Amino acid sequence: QLDEAEKAQAEAYDIGVKVYGPNHDEVGTTLVSLALIKKAKKDLEGATPTLENALDVFVKVYGPSHIKVGVTWSNLG
Repeated sequence: QLDEAEKAQAEAYDIGVKVYGPNHDEVGTTLVSLALIKKAKKDLEGATPTLENALDVFVKVYGPSHIKVGVTWSNLG
């Protein structure tokens, strides 16, 4: 099930980038979902850079003090 979820989130990410561009809230949210699936699969080497990418998106979209930035930092911890 996690493999299927990971594939679906990866596809959603690709679609989101095409529709919204790389720096959009929906893209960042999809990256967080993808990273959490990777964490559930014990793939920390894949989860960490994915969360870092989401963090970059949220900082660009909202600035460093937004709640989504803080939550993403927490997920990196």
